[in-house]
Amino acid sequence: MLPSNGVVTPNASAATPVVQDHQKDAKIREMRKRNQSITEKMGRHPVNKRFQMMESIVSMVIRRFSPSVIVCGTGGLGKSHMVKEALKRLNLVKDEDGKKGKQGFTWVAGHIAPTGVYTAMHNRRNGGVLVLDDVDIWSGETMMELCKAALDSYGERVISWNSSWADNNGLPRSFDFKGQVIFITNKMEHEMPQPLVDRSWLVPVVLTTPEIFERMKTILPKMHPKVDLKIKQGVLEHLKKICTPQDPVTFRSLERAIRLRMANPPGEYRPNDPRADQYGFMPRPDGSLPWYDLLDVFGA
Repeated sequence: MLPSNGVVTPNASAATPVVQDHQKDAKIREMRKRNQSITEKMGRHPVNKRFQMMESIVSMVIRRFSPSVIVCGTGGLGKSHMVKEALKRLNLVKDEDGKKGKQGFTWVAGHIAPTGVYTAMHNRRNGGVLVLDDVDIWSGETMMELCKAALDSYGERVISWNSSWADNNGLPRSFDFKGQVIFITNKMEHEMPQPLVDRSWLVPVVLTTPEIFERMKTILPKMHPKVDLKIKQGVLEHLKKICTPQDPVTFRSLERAIRLRMANPPGEYRPNDPRADQYGFMPRPDGSLPWYDLLDVFGA
């Protein structure tokens, strides 16, 4: 039956969810544009300066000036190493049970259940840093709600688990959280969930192959400090020669290649000897293959 004025008025309550969905989608699109803008602006700087910027943001979180940072990007580009170095430089010690308070950190890597995250957060309730390294907190609603509560910008950050599970495991159903959280993920910046980006600094790590080699050259002296620098430089140069789009390099590649070099050194260097190989090295006395032959086949 039509109203007396003959005009059908849309049901406001029925339209509200649609409007809300449009608003949510628009906010997500804006957030993704912002994230991409950060990546583009960082890309205008030399690679070593970019790492200085990243280290500054991570250190700021560790020093409790901000509750959280998300370090994201392709695997094997030094994200975890950068965070570990920052924790070490600021004198934090690994402390799973949280007894060190603000001077401790908890490092969680790989699979963990929501209950495990709640427990880890409870252990860090009095301060310190909780590092979630490649932990899949992105797809689970419970995980996301825990992280949102831990990163709230209010004066108090209260984390809750209102079920008998907390009682049965000797944990409170809620507690104040005073720690910091560092997320490390191999997901790209456009995949970051908007609720966490709203509450965190976003540090994307995106490098081209030439930039990877430039960064490797910078950090090479600190890698395997007991290994002669000239040996490590030789390994790096060989990686440059064999790198292809089908077999790209990462910082893990360099780590493995140096270990391969130490385990399988070449024979004596005699470039003028007709028995020497293409690199000027004699066959190994035991007849085994040198590291570069293995690296050429298996990659790093």
